[in-house]
Amino acid sequence: MKTNGPIFALLLIAVLSSGCCRQAFNNFGPDQTYSLSGSWRVQGRAAPGGYEATANAFICPHTGHLCHIFVAVSLMSGSNLVDVYLMTDAADRPATVLESWRFSGQIPPLGTQGLPIDADSVKRPMLQAKTRYWLAVVAGAPDTRAGWNQGLTGPKGMITSSSNGASWSYMNAGQRGAFRIDVR
Repeated sequence: MKTNGPIFALLLIAVLSSGCCRQAFNNFGPDQTYSLSGSWRVQGRAAPGGYEATANAFICPHTGHLCHIFVAVSLMSGSNLVDVYLMTDAADRPATVLESWRFSGQIPPLGTQGLPIDADSVKRPMLQAKTRYWLAVVAGAPDTRAGWNQGLTGPKGMITSSSNGASWSYMNAGQRGAFRIDVR
C-alpha cells in the first residue's frame, strides 16, 4: 500500500494542533463562580482614590502554548473598559508583557454573578512548566472603577499592585482574583 507522505504529514499536524486546551491555573468555583464579597481594586486615574492596578501570580504546572484566559471582573462605575495583561516574572514582580487584551462593554455590574470576561490567545506564547507568570487587570479608562473578584478555590498566592502605572509593589499572599489560564 502506497501512502501520500505530504498529505499524511499535514493531517497529522492538523490533528495534533487541534488538541484541547488544558488548565494551567483555575481558582473559580463550580460553573466558573467567584466571590461577590471580596475583590481587588482596579481603577483609573480620575476615580476616587486614584489609579490602582492589580496583578496575581501563578505557576504554570506544565509547558504549553497559551490558548485562553478567563477573568472575573465587576464594574463599580465609570467606563466599562479594562485591559488584561499576561506577564513574565522578574524578582517576584510582573515584568514583560507576553500578551494583552482589551475588554469593552463586557464587564458585569458589581454584585452580580456575571460571566467572566474571556479571550483567546492570538500570540500563543509558550508558558514553561514550574515558571511564575502574572495576570494583571488594569483600568482601560481614567474613570473606570472595577473590582477583580476573588476566587473561591485554590491556595492563596502572590498579589501586587501598582498605584502609578509604572512599578509594582508586593501587597500580600492573599486570596487571588478569580482567573483561569488554559494552555495547549
